[in-house]
Amino acid sequence: MSRWGDEWWEHAPSRPRKARGGIKARSKRGTFAETWWGRRWLAALERLSVGGRLQRGRSYARKGQVLDLTITPGKVTARVQGSRPLPYSVSIGIATIGRPARRKIGEALAANLRIAAGLMAGEMPLALLLAAQAMHALTFGAAHLGAMHFMARALPEEWSSTGQSFYSAIVSGIGFGLVMAVSGQIYAALGAISYLVMAGIAAIGALAGSMLDRRWHGERLTT
Repeated sequence: MSRWGDEWWEHAPSRPRKARGGIKARSKRGTFAETWWGRRWLAALERLSVGGRLQRGRSYARKGQVLDLTITPGKVTARVQGSRPLPYSVSIGIATIGRPARRKIGEALAANLRIAAGLMAGEMPLALLLAAQAMHALTFGAAHLGAMHFMARALPEEWSSTGQSFYSAIVSGIGFGLVMAVSGQIYAALGAISYLVMAGIAAIGALAGSMLDRRWHGERLTT
């Protein structure tokens, strides 16, 4: 339903134009993916909350609306016939794993065949998952507690609660919102290099924290 002024009307559902010579998926109904990694890939896409786009993509694939599909290292591109006269292009970028990283992964899997068997079966070893989550929790928690400790000791008492509220609004609200908005664009444009961008931002934060530690000696800031 759409609204214009005080009047309501209902849009007729748009249907894709019939495509000729398109690529049809073998799946006609039910489960779309056949392999475990295909099912994990679709499950990851569903967690992104893209609404009905994923279901529409399945329908387009089954009807043969995909005119051509090109797969290259780190990128998948396709030309799709939708409801408009001209087809549109779709591109998905994925970070590739370099040769040194592949060698290290191979050595780690060879050292523990149980992990390799679990990954091949589509399972993430609990120990590996817990270690990754623990590292994330510790680094995020340390940064958050450090910021709260600094504000509690450095800000004047009458500004302490205001400073903490401002910090929470900037970091948890505006900061996370901006990161979510631009991270996908950066990843699509730079691919694996986007991780270097993240590392650079982290390095800037570490440098700023080090400079603050050298200049601040525990006294309260004055206005």
